[in-house]
Amino acid sequence: METIYLKIPKDPQFMLAVRLLAAGIGNVYSFNSEDIEDLKVAVSEACFCSPEEGTPSIELTFFLEDGQMTVEVKGSASGRKPVLTLGKPSQESIGFLLMQNLMNSLEFKKDETCSLIRMTKKAKTPMQSGKP
Repeated sequence: METIYLKIPKDPQFMLAVRLLAAGIGNVYSFNSEDIEDLKVAVSEACFCSPEEGTPSIELTFFLEDGQMTVEVKGSASGRKPVLTLGKPSQESIGFLLMQNLMNSLEFKKDETCSLIRMTKKAKTPMQSGKP
């Protein structure tokens, strides 16, 4: 299993970097162009759905193994209870539906200190190591 980790400030300006990273990883591991677009959208929506209040940064971890990519998006609330408002008629509920439809699996966890979105995309073509 290969693991890639990124920690970014909770700032919309960094969403382009997140989308490019997801696309780049998908490309290196032979995901087709449709799957790469799905990954880009789902990962950026997960970042938008992370807690808003008291979250200085978002941690993204990409796990690559056996023809699939699992992405974890974690927002820590710095001592305050995280706010995850999925289900309200807002950007977050649209984000939830997008993630649910674009990925093969989607899971949410929330406790007193952080929230975690874990989602998996299975490649339609076999993954390769990406190494020449």
